[in-house]
Amino acid sequence: MKTTTQALGNDHERTDAHIGPLVQFLIFLAIVCASSFYGMKLLLNWFQQQPVPLAGNIEHPLAEERVQPPEPRLETARDAKGNFLAGKSEWSSDLAPYFTAQTVGALKAREQEHLSSYGWIDAQQKLAHIPIETAIELTAKKGLPVANEKK
Repeated sequence: MKTTTQALGNDHERTDAHIGPLVQFLIFLAIVCASSFYGMKLLLNWFQQQPVPLAGNIEHPLAEERVQPPEPRLETARDAKGNFLAGKSEWSSDLAPYFTAQTVGALKAREQEHLSSYGWIDAQQKLAHIPIETAIELTAKKGLPVANEKK
C-alpha cells in the first residue's frame, strides 16, 4: 500500500548528495588554485631575476638607460631589403628612424626618382637599374623567356 508521500510523487532518494564533503572539496580546490597561482608568480619573479646565459653576451653600458618611447609606438622604417633604417643611410640621408607623413612622402619621392632614372645597383657586378617605362618597352619588344617544352 502506498504512503502519502508516494501518492503525491515525492518518492525520491533523500540521501544522494552530502553537502559536507562537497563543501570540503570546493575549499580544497580553491586552496590548490590559490597556491598554484602564488607559486607560479614566485617562479616567474625568480626567472626575471636570473641573467640570460648567452654565449658572448656582453651587456652594453648604455643598455639600462634606454627608454621605450610612449604609446603609440610607430613602425620603424625599413629599406627594400628589410633592414632597419637608423637615421641616415647611403641613399636616404634625411629619413627619420620612424615613419611619419614627411618621411613616407620623402621615401615615395626617392622611390619614384629611382624608378625613373638610370644608375648602378652594383658597379662591380655591372648590375644597373633603368627607368620602369624603358624596362616595360624592352620586355614588350623582346618578350619574356619561355621554358623549353619537354617531350
